[in-house]
Amino acid sequence: MKFKADIKKLLSVCKTTTGATKTNTLLPMSSNLLLEVLSEEELQITASDGQNVIISQATIENGEVGSICVSSIDFTDILYRNEVGNITIHVLENNKIQFRTKHSRAHISGIPAHEFLDIPDVSEITYDFSMPQAVLSRIMELVLLSTSRSDRAVFGACLWIINDGCIEFISTNGVIMCHVIYSSPSIKPLFPVRSVIDTRTLELIQKNMCLSSNDQIRVRVLNNKLHLQTEYHTLCALQIEDQYPNYEQLISLEYEHDITIDRFDLVRSLKAGEKFSGDKSLTIWKFEDELLTISSQIEQRGDSMTSMVIPYTDTPFNIGVNSKHALSIMTTLLKPDIRLTFHNPLQPLYIFSQEDDIHIHYVLMPMRL
Repeated sequence: MKFKADIKKLLSVCKTTTGATKTNTLLPMSSNLLLEVLSEEELQITASDGQNVIISQATIENGEVGSICVSSIDFTDILYRNEVGNITIHVLENNKIQFRTKHSRAHISGIPAHEFLDIPDVSEITYDFSMPQAVLSRIMELVLLSTSRSDRAVFGACLWIINDGCIEFISTNGVIMCHVIYSSPSIKPLFPVRSVIDTRTLELIQKNMCLSSNDQIRVRVLNNKLHLQTEYHTLCALQIEDQYPNYEQLISLEYEHDITIDRFDLVRSLKAGEKFSGDKSLTIWKFEDELLTISSQIEQRGDSMTSMVIPYTDTPFNIGVNSKHALSIMTTLLKPDIRLTFHNPLQPLYIFSQEDDIHIHYVLMPMRL
């Protein structure tokens, strides 16, 4: 196997592909890249952590068909050290790989290609549609806010529900729940599909797959896999086989109060009291006489109280809110106004916003006062 490539372009492709590599003693191959020269002008680079696979295409010159596995760290390190110009990569005897540029030469040991991790079969496609990369990246940002690194796999995952004309994305860490609906006439499944996708996959989608603000990303759903494809990169992810929490119970709760408030005023009030909210980030929200007063206190240190005008004239009441979570939600949203609904101090706060075709709904559980 042999090929010549532009170092800068090859490194750009590798940055995306290596997102799927992982240092894992149980899967040593998950830290490697599979290099395959498919033709004189095409190189395919594959990385896998056992759960996610990223396959990328790179343009080369003078390619000689063949394949080899190489350490992702060693491979990218050589590219970084040279940075510009062309590099010729040649697989010699005994899987030894030679790297040659105009001013340098290096050798590293490779591994036979057949020892690489199995690549998922994507032939049995169930549903196939496209959506803007910028939209999917934004949705991943919204749902990642309410995932966590929990022992329960579903708390570190997102439920995708594909319906006629829309996709629902649901994630929860037990304190915050995010429910996003993206509407598009191009989504036309024969019947609803439910897929539970791991947090690491969500991060790869946002950081490694949605790199263009103008281009589309192709989404295909298989029996137990999610398959996403752009012009040069493909991500195939296994779904989590686990029952997702009963999110419908939270969404369907009735609410008595429905108001629209200024998000910027709320952010300022939360930041003002953040210093005195303590280790539990407890703040008390008091709704009374067209005012929302947010107060926090740490004994023997100090307290804070800020008020903002809101359209609320019903019976006064207090509710305990985690300021850290509330501030995270408010700073993630973009629109100047948000819709806030609530029922009583023992029920969650419901936060609504909309960005074009993206309907956003956060549920924030109350804290005990």
